[in-house]
Amino acid sequence: MAADHFCLKWNNYPLNMVTELDSLRTSEDLVDVTLSCDGQLFKAHKVVLSMCSTYFRNVFKDNPCRHPVVILKDINQDDVQHCSILCINGTVYISEKKLESFLRTAELLQIKRSSWGSFYHKYRSRVNPNEFREKCYASTTATFYQ
Repeated sequence: MAADHFCLKWNNYPLNMVTELDSLRTSEDLVDVTLSCDGQLFKAHKVVLSMCSTYFRNVFKDNPCRHPVVILKDINQDDVQHCSILCINGTVYISEKKLESFLRTAELLQIKRSSWGSFYHKYRSRVNPNEFREKCYASTTATFYQ
């Protein structure tokens, strides 16, 4: 006789996960990486950064350690905070004045843009794309410490 199987479903699972991840971010619970930029330290979760950023995934895979400190040179602290919020919530509010800087940082950190990519490409087309990319990669480097 076959055993009966039951399907159990967590109501509002995606919303609950986002809410809990944001709670972990704001309370800095269970953090396992520190990002340093512009004189500020940001505690984060490697798994969240790795899910949303090819750059961070590669950094953490290439440099496995318990709690790395990644120093991001010439990156604005607001941009890092906005990227962190975007990675958790999928939404971030940025003033037009800070938008270009944020988009440069998001491109440098290779933040996946599957849902906001069309906006990104429309905005980027307003500026010289080659100049945009050159500024992203020429002015910013990261240093990794264990």
